[in-house]
Amino acid sequence: MCDRAWNFDTECVHGPGAYVRTARELCRTAGRPEAFTDLRDHVDPGAGEAWIEYTAGGRRRRWTAEVCDDWADTMVVGHLMDDLEQDGDGGRRFWTRDGGQTMPLYWLHPDDARAVSALLAPAPPLAPALGGP
Repeated sequence: MCDRAWNFDTECVHGPGAYVRTARELCRTAGRPEAFTDLRDHVDPGAGEAWIEYTAGGRRRRWTAEVCDDWADTMVVGHLMDDLEQDGDGGRRFWTRDGGQTMPLYWLHPDDARAVSALLAPAPPLAPALGGP
């Protein structure tokens, strides 16, 4: 499709490495494959434990994920997206639209999001993945 889009299947946490893969895909989509360094995670569905840690912008981060079968914790995914959006990148951010189990994500400037939304009409327009205007 394109480098600035990713069809995120939220039912993707099957074991160790799941959150690292998600973080890498988000970085790729944002055009910043090295934005997160020292990535590691722990996923143990049987024990109900999961977390991801990484360094972004010189700050070490660690997020504990809620374990619910093989569903990604969208709060943790939101933290990852927020860290990527912090640098601004010309006003680009993650945009989405309802996809059910999948979450189509686009890394776009607001003007580009409006243009893509016009192409998708009459479907609902893209909205910022993390909310806001």
